[in-house]
Amino acid sequence: MGTKAADVICDVYLDKIILHTFLLSSTED
Repeated sequence: MGTKAADVICDVYLDKIILHTFLLSSTED
């Protein structure tokens, strides 16, 4: 279960990073 929780956290964290970078790049452009 520990690994599953870490996986979920990683997914959410990655999604936030991707979203943030996407928003930043689109705003710069």
